[in-house]
Amino acid sequence: MAQEALCRKRHEGFNGSMVGVSLADLIQLKGTNRFSGCISVEFGGRCGVIFFQDGEIVHAEKGSCEGEEALQRIMRWPGGRFTAYPHLATDRHSIRKNRQHLLLDAHRAMDERHRHVDPKGERAEQTPLRERIRAIGMVSDAITLDFDGVPTDEKSPSADRLAAGACFLARLADRIGSRLGTGSPTSMVLEGTREHLFIYTGKHHLLAVAAGADHQPPMVEEAIRRAVQTA
Repeated sequence: MAQEALCRKRHEGFNGSMVGVSLADLIQLKGTNRFSGCISVEFGGRCGVIFFQDGEIVHAEKGSCEGEEALQRIMRWPGGRFTAYPHLATDRHSIRKNRQHLLLDAHRAMDERHRHVDPKGERAEQTPLRERIRAIGMVSDAITLDFDGVPTDEKSPSADRLAAGACFLARLADRIGSRLGTGSPTSMVLEGTREHLFIYTGKHHLLAVAAGADHQPPMVEEAIRRAVQTA
């Protein structure tokens, strides 16, 4: 199979490590760059391959699986190393959906397998909510914060910036809701030219999520909703 040959020839391509970067992020990057070729992904002695044509995924293999099932299995790996082979094509086209729908379907499948053992014996690992949301390819950052605007799970300049924006927007929406008599909103979306900001209000905390402006807010909201529901 293609995956076996490519994993043996890793030195012939451009390789890197997915430390702090999800496979979904890598797929989004390849899509934005309209990449044509193949990437092989290795984790824990396992190997899978994903073929692209003009930024869209056309074929994937992992073991005896191929197509969307193979892609979903590869995306469940928590990390790994990848090798890119530009312009390496395949005559197999086992995937027809566009990239964004594939990513949403992959996250939906991971949600369904959350805390369960799948029929093939692979167990989905429980992941904190923030990390589950950050694993969404369309999301650039996610934090939880208290109602004073203090991040509860991370201390960094980027977290403080996101928390400040989220707290300001939540307080503004609360004041507007009070004046109009509609009450405080439980979710808000601020669409920007550089990024979109999504805010969700809980009993004790706020959840703030940032996503690139090139992504459609409804698709991001759907992915966030599924991550929250299964956390």
